[in-house]
Amino acid sequence: MSEALEIARRALEGVAEKLDPPALQALAQACYLVSAADGAVGTQELDHSVATLGALGSSIPGLDAVCAELRLLAGQVGRPDEKALIAAIAQAVRDPASRRALLTAATCVAFADDALDFEEEIVLLTLADALGMHKDEAWALMESARGRETPAPGAPQPA
Repeated sequence: MSEALEIARRALEGVAEKLDPPALQALAQACYLVSAADGAVGTQELDHSVATLGALGSSIPGLDAVCAELRLLAGQVGRPDEKALIAAIAQAVRDPASRRALLTAATCVAFADDALDFEEEIVLLTLADALGMHKDEAWALMESARGRETPAPGAPQPA
């Protein structure tokens, strides 16, 4: 298991019981948005997204359907309606811990290719804003998902 996938699994593990079918769908949509941020969903990103969802375990009702939906979204031609999807994600996931786990998992998908592209970063920060997260918290989650515990930009440096 890759380091990014292990980070996503741990983040989702604690909130798995709170992820009802609409929240799982929102997770799939968030993974898709990040994967599609650069204009195309790569095979590596799609496989990582499905593995991230699969890390929740097969005991969660609706998970297979959500993975199928993710693959369907990835097969679409053209750019997704990013604003509508982000609004739907924010509506579906209300619990703060689930929101943090969702952003962490989406960030892990962004790092599937070992880099965070500018477009992916913009999607993640827009998603974090819609989820009601302060930018510093979003940066800290993104750095954690990267596997680094560095402070967010502008945050005080440890002495």
